[in-house]
Amino acid sequence: MLPSARTVPVALRLTGQRPTSLKFPDELRIDEVKDIFTFGDELQPSDEFPGLVDVLHEKGMRQGRVLRTSPAADNVTGYQGPTDTLIAFDDESGRAPQIIGIRLRSSFDNEDPDNPGSDYVGYVRNDDYFLSSFNGKTLAELAALDLVEAQVEGVSGATMTSMAVAEGLVQGTAKVPGDEAAGLRRAIVVRLQVRRRQILDREHRHRVIDEGVHAIHSG
Repeated sequence: MLPSARTVPVALRLTGQRPTSLKFPDELRIDEVKDIFTFGDELQPSDEFPGLVDVLHEKGMRQGRVLRTSPAADNVTGYQGPTDTLIAFDDESGRAPQIIGIRLRSSFDNEDPDNPGSDYVGYVRNDDYFLSSFNGKTLAELAALDLVEAQVEGVSGATMTSMAVAEGLVQGTAKVPGDEAAGLRRAIVVRLQVRRRQILDREHRHRVIDEGVHAIHSG
């Protein structure tokens, strides 16, 4: 169940701290990344960027890091709302950290396990091929990724939700400071928005055609 607006003032009263995201105020739990970081025992929020968390093992050494796309991509909506997605990356020395896993957290998009026909979030959450397609990239590469040129395909049956997740990954990393490609990323975000409108228009046309065919057969 997604948090309501009341969660924010409650969190402020209980902890004295404002949640990282107003839309997704629940803090990350270690069990959410255990399947990626098997030796992770503790999470420590980073001061470098909102949504960035260090994964520590029992001796306090960093095993890797996790970046939430929220709040950076809270305004990227799928069929009917945004999704908070986790980007896990390693901490190997001698090279730029690489993505080793993508996981969906909470979502305001259609999520209904009891009704598979409209469980768009479930389709994306369980599509290993789509999620693993981003593995091996650095954060800078993901931030500069052109989804159109890279021919990133949405999940069948959940095109809008999955492409919004992909766009959220790009926007979530595009706002991480310290990368010289910021100007390029902003241009790519504009292209993503144009592509998104094209997808919406195409799916609307398909719905109109389907409804017309259904009306003819019903008549």
